[in-house]
Amino acid sequence: MKVSQSAVAKTSKRYKEPGSHEDCPPGKEDQESPLLLRISFIRDTNLRNRRLNSSSELETRRRRVYKSVCISFCLVIMLTIFQRGTSPGFLFTESSMDSEELLSTMKRDTHLVPDGFWAAKTEKQVTTASVTDAYPPEWDVNSINCTANWNLTTLDWFNMLEPHFQQFLLYRHCRYFPMIINNPQKCFGNIDLLIVVKSIITQHDRRDVIRKTWGKEKKINGKKIKTIFLLGTAMKEEERANYQKLLDFENQIYRDILQWDFLDSFFNLTLKEVHFLKWMTIYCQNVTYIFKGDDDVFVSPNNVLDYLDGKTSPDLFVGDVLYKAKTHPEKRK
Repeated sequence: MKVSQSAVAKTSKRYKEPGSHEDCPPGKEDQESPLLLRISFIRDTNLRNRRLNSSSELETRRRRVYKSVCISFCLVIMLTIFQRGTSPGFLFTESSMDSEELLSTMKRDTHLVPDGFWAAKTEKQVTTASVTDAYPPEWDVNSINCTANWNLTTLDWFNMLEPHFQQFLLYRHCRYFPMIINNPQKCFGNIDLLIVVKSIITQHDRRDVIRKTWGKEKKINGKKIKTIFLLGTAMKEEERANYQKLLDFENQIYRDILQWDFLDSFFNLTLKEVHFLKWMTIYCQNVTYIFKGDDDVFVSPNNVLDYLDGKTSPDLFVGDVLYKAKTHPEKRK
């Protein structure tokens, strides 16, 4: 069967490849090219701006991290210097401000202190409140009149002990020590109940709570209550300078602290008891009853006075008796 050439020509024209240049009107591709270029340019510009913004944000974050690290490092250095007892005026020159003047001008709440109070002292000074001539003789121990028993250091068993045990054994024969802070005016007049609290130099917060709560000095049904705290010196060498000055200022405000010049350790609790008994016989002859406890307890003075009401025994001792108590060896970690 023969097909005419005209029919084949018509069929070939009718079935052209889609998308060929022959299907598009002339000049249409030339019209769409600038639009595509413009869209591509805008897309590339946005992408470039995003990259620039992300890099700037990353740089800002890096600067913040570096700044926070530098500030933290400076704070650690300042805290270390303060912990070692460096004077606050070490950053000032002598021409700008003297360290003693700087300390005297610093505010300490609303309490006034004499000039030179915060200045470093070369010698230990006994802080004693004013006492009238009616008081008995004062504390008669002004210096440590005993030395360490160095003969123990030649024994093998002594060298195997821990340092705090060795320190106790070297000075266990010492009986009385000088007073660093004394407040004999606490026993002025007749006192019905004297609250005596054993504390350590670092527990200022506990003493402050006791002063505001159950140990607050007051009168209950006409009966006078006074409070006083017993302390020694700090065990750690690095704590003595700073905490001692803070304790002096605390005593400057409240005038209710007794401190002796022996280490405030568990082994020296007996020294604290004996020193208070001697202090009481000198200054507190007009006290009816004495309550003695620690700074981690809560006591009701009302209940104590109710219990003591009507007691006629001249020598009354009330407390728990540890009968047949056994000691437990210290566990090493």
